[in-house]
Amino acid sequence: MIIITTLFAALYLALGLTFYTIINFATPTALIPPLVIAILFAIIAFLASKPKLRMHTMHAAALLSLILFFAFLSNYGPAFDYLTAAPGHETLQRPLAAVEKAAISILALIYFLITFASFFKARVLKK
Repeated sequence: MIIITTLFAALYLALGLTFYTIINFATPTALIPPLVIAILFAIIAFLASKPKLRMHTMHAAALLSLILFFAFLSNYGPAFDYLTAAPGHETLQRPLAAVEKAAISILALIYFLITFASFFKARVLKK
């Protein structure tokens, strides 16, 4: 799970850099949410390398991903509207921000499902 957590930290960083380049480096605020999330996941991965902290940090990572999923869940509607709207009919002021936040939420859900499967597998193997 340490490698997967590190991978997701890199994915969040790549997501932020991708949207920052898509908006032509107009505002660095596109980097803030993914960068903060990437740093948090990297810290969790580092702490999980210590055997005594592994279980607690992985549970913290799962909780963080669940919080992120619900925090950015409200952006699915605006992101879908933007992606399916006819050209020139966008109604959002910053539509790419909604798409970025929806992508953050999707990544968080994927990470949570992976951690849930890992926890379940560990529990079954323990018996």
